[in-house]
Amino acid sequence: MVFSLGNHPEVLCDGELFHSSPTKSEFLRPGYSRVLRNPRTIALRDHEPEAFFQQLVFPPVAPHVRAVGFKLLYGHLKPQKWARAMEHLRQSHDLRVVLLSRRNYLEKLVSVKLARARRQWRIEESGKVRELEETPVIRFDVEHLRQRFEGFDAGRQRTRAYWAGHPLHEVVYEDLASDFAGTMKGVQDFLGISTVPLRAGTRKMTNQRPADLIVNFEELKQHFAGSKWSHLFDNEGS
Repeated sequence: MVFSLGNHPEVLCDGELFHSSPTKSEFLRPGYSRVLRNPRTIALRDHEPEAFFQQLVFPPVAPHVRAVGFKLLYGHLKPQKWARAMEHLRQSHDLRVVLLSRRNYLEKLVSVKLARARRQWRIEESGKVRELEETPVIRFDVEHLRQRFEGFDAGRQRTRAYWAGHPLHEVVYEDLASDFAGTMKGVQDFLGISTVPLRAGTRKMTNQRPADLIVNFEELKQHFAGSKWSHLFDNEGS
């Protein structure tokens, strides 16, 4: 979604500016370095966040630019060294939040396993999936899975509460996959920018179902039958 919005003529959209690794903290807008390698830039981000936002993230822009933003993960809210920066954002009166989540927690966890095995966390629309000599063996412990499901539920609620007071628009990954144009129109309307055709910048890692990849899928399905997460083990996985 960051790539798609970044190609909108009225938007400047960056990547994970608060990634713990400078080689992965990305300024994607034209004229900026793709990654935050400059020590002065890192120092501004970590120790002078007000200056970082004013000078680099939200500087004066051309009149045709109507929205400026970046990708922020829930994990970026936690480090104490960024607490001042996050509070500065929370106090920003003109901030709008687009919250992207995934409805199917099981597919999310499988995707993470595959990404780690391939050492490939995103695939550009025209890119290729790295081939593996062997399909990774994916097995989940029942109790671990339950804790992850509960954690995802709690994390979503904490994120909503964290940004309470700001306009918030929720986007579900599965809706992006099934109706990209319609879902992105909703995002553009929310941001107050013109509705233009956008294209997805990335594609799914796999179209295989969790049932085809998890070796103890039936055991998990039986355990979670009748629970609030039983639908994750349906064939549709919705």
